[in-house]
Amino acid sequence: MNTGTLRLQLLFCENVVRKNVGDVTHEESLRPFPASGNGVNWVLGHLVAIRSQLIGAIGGQPVWSAQECEPYDRHAPPLEHASQAKPLAEIWRAFDLTQARLLETIDRLTPEDLARPVAPEVANPLVKTRGDLLGVIGFHDAYHAGQTGTLRRLLGKPPADL
Repeated sequence: MNTGTLRLQLLFCENVVRKNVGDVTHEESLRPFPASGNGVNWVLGHLVAIRSQLIGAIGGQPVWSAQECEPYDRHAPPLEHASQAKPLAEIWRAFDLTQARLLETIDRLTPEDLARPVAPEVANPLVKTRGDLLGVIGFHDAYHAGQTGTLRRLLGKPPADL
């Protein structure tokens, strides 16, 4: 994984997410869409949760604790009540912090760091090194950035000007 490419992916995905979700209110973010999955609150919170875990896995300081990440985990049950969700403004602050920490951390990584194996609980046939893991986050962010565009339209908002 080339850290310059990853930096570009992260910046581009951030731009897409901001344009798709930037004018969504907290109340709108809680709206579920049973046919298409979770709402905006969960998707943005999920990005923060996964990024926090990744930052820790590559030697940085996570933004959310494991407990804070739980409601936004891939296998977590849908957020059914507003009390289960973090306020959208708080998620945005955490997203901004994950972006800054990810960029700072990847800027410090050397080719040797990228070649280091990931922890056994993270490893799989496709992800063996920190560089592989960083490649996954680029894809993961892009997947969910696209999802925010669909959610925006389901909320009745016009397409974002990307």
